[in-house]
Amino acid sequence: MIPNAKQHRVIMSGATESAQFGISAEDSAHIMTILRDTLYSDKILAVLREYSANAWDAHREVGKGDVPIKVTLPTDLEPTLKIRDYGTGLSPDAVFRVFTQYGKSTKRDDNKAVGMLGIGSKSGFSYADAFTITTWNGGQKYIYTAFLDESNLGMLSLLHQEACRGNDTGTEITIAIQKKDIHLFHDTARNLFQYFIPRPEINIALPLAIPNNEKLVHGIIRTDETNWVAIMGCVPYRVDMDQITELVEYDGDTISRFGGVLYFDIGTVEVNASREELKYSDRTKKALVQKFNDLVDEYVQHTLKIIHSSTETSWEKRLRAQDLNKIGLAPDGDLFAKWVVIKEDFLRNEFKLWRGSEMARTVNINEKSRIVIQDDFKRSLGGFSLQEYDYLVRPTDKTKNQETRDAVDAFILDLDIQGIPVINLSTLSWQPKRVNAHKEKNIKHHVKNFKFIPNTYYQKPYSQHWEAETEREATDDDIYVILQNFTSLNYSFFTLYSQDVKLAKVFNKTIPDVYGYKSTVARPVNTAPGKSYNQWSEEFRQSLMTDEVVKILVLEQQAQAMYRYFYKGYGNYYLNISDTDLMALNISLGTDHPISVFYSNAQKAKEELHSRSLDKNIIIMLEEIAKKANISIALDTAKDIKQTYQGFLDKYPLFSLIDESLLQLFEYNRSKWFDYIKLVDKNS
Repeated sequence: MIPNAKQHRVIMSGATESAQFGISAEDSAHIMTILRDTLYSDKILAVLREYSANAWDAHREVGKGDVPIKVTLPTDLEPTLKIRDYGTGLSPDAVFRVFTQYGKSTKRDDNKAVGMLGIGSKSGFSYADAFTITTWNGGQKYIYTAFLDESNLGMLSLLHQEACRGNDTGTEITIAIQKKDIHLFHDTARNLFQYFIPRPEINIALPLAIPNNEKLVHGIIRTDETNWVAIMGCVPYRVDMDQITELVEYDGDTISRFGGVLYFDIGTVEVNASREELKYSDRTKKALVQKFNDLVDEYVQHTLKIIHSSTETSWEKRLRAQDLNKIGLAPDGDLFAKWVVIKEDFLRNEFKLWRGSEMARTVNINEKSRIVIQDDFKRSLGGFSLQEYDYLVRPTDKTKNQETRDAVDAFILDLDIQGIPVINLSTLSWQPKRVNAHKEKNIKHHVKNFKFIPNTYYQKPYSQHWEAETEREATDDDIYVILQNFTSLNYSFFTLYSQDVKLAKVFNKTIPDVYGYKSTVARPVNTAPGKSYNQWSEEFRQSLMTDEVVKILVLEQQAQAMYRYFYKGYGNYYLNISDTDLMALNISLGTDHPISVFYSNAQKAKEELHSRSLDKNIIIMLEEIAKKANISIALDTAKDIKQTYQGFLDKYPLFSLIDESLLQLFEYNRSKWFDYIKLVDKNS
């Protein structure tokens, strides 16, 4: 891999004596100990990663990229690790050059290989005092031993040489493993090699591969986890999303809902010296942001394409649509709703549909949802293993099995949920329900009025969020929610409440007590004394739209406009230059130069916005409130900034060579850019 090394040009005068930095001979053993031992925090991972990556590189270098390397993990019978490739092997000169010289690498000329540091080939010393190198090259088989001697520098010796078949090529590393570490090697290997393409030939079972139809060009999205991994070449790196959360086009809540894998070409991102973590330089952050945005866009388009195809059932399409809902990127439309409302016209005389202890009014689009037809009337329902998302069909006439099934099929067609699992109750396990004569009755099942318990938004069951109110009388000052199955009927109360709590905390407001009234089919409740929470929330949010808040949103719009026209490709965050850069700009061009004025204004807008210490998610919520309240925050400033940007391009044609950002004025050849600007100014 080509290293990302900065080029330095130094002009110096007045020096009378100079010396170049280096490593003293007497301290070389100490430096080597640091490089082979203390550099790696996870020594088992280091050994597996470095030698398998070297083997992977060896295959790519000779056009065998589709041939798996061979990994033999230690076992109780043979506690030895072996990692083997089928590349060209190494000549004796190459073995001594590569394995004895720290920093020596043959892989810095291009981005075909993931190695470049010249350290990984010695990583065996981080775990053991010795390891063996066997290599087949030029019709000869060579066996070497690398070991730490009393000097602590390390030695490499040729133990054996013999002729081999001409087509036998490659290199194998062998390391003796302590028996107590065998299971750690196996666990580490499973995590590491699940990302290799092709997967190695190995003596353990690896985690199941992601199906090909779920793999995208830019990576993989997994809605069932929240961890991100960056794959460069064959090496996985954990991604610290806190490093880029404020930079991507999606808000923090969206990012925290899912995880996945990001694919990078070799050399695209930077890694630290141990190769255990990414190096979060501006270059790496930019690459992560771009890849994340590209993957999400690709995933949304891929999912929408499948949803609108004719190859899946309605239920399968709706389940896919929920994947977009989970990450907060589902478009509007019935197909993307989280549940299907059962209209009165759809209710059948042939059966009643129950979920739990309530009549079902909706069908949740969930992979666990299924329709269970009651075909066993002799045993008690309480003994069957019904689950949370089971919808029980209770026939009106217990003798008309086929008529009931036909009615269920018509019901499914009416709701456009063809493909939802349908089973008979008799297929579920059953056991007598134990009755505890001394068990107290749950009072929540016998009362209609409740009070919301804050700070428990999403825990289940939902009933634990509400405490029974048996004595209190409702008043016209109450804030209430109509409950069905202990959640609101027509909107997501828990989501709305949690957002209001965040807003109230920022603006030092108080959320009132909230009361709930249970509505059932037998005793429906449509309204109550006081004001619904939905209405109260809307009024509360509109009350936050003060002149000061609007001013903040104006600053946000200004910062976004500056990003849009001057910071292309970096993701959704503010234009930012250092005070040192700004000073250099002002000194070179003058504080009244249009470019200096623009960047100074950008810096002031950013600083004023940050001085209010508002979280990005709060800003997004406030923008939505303003939009809903028809409060215009559209700025002429954005138009002015666009005109300024175009004006710079027109006046200084060479700016068009800067593909990514005008901030490159400060990153590369700054003095030459300033000279160019002054030359254009002089001749214009």
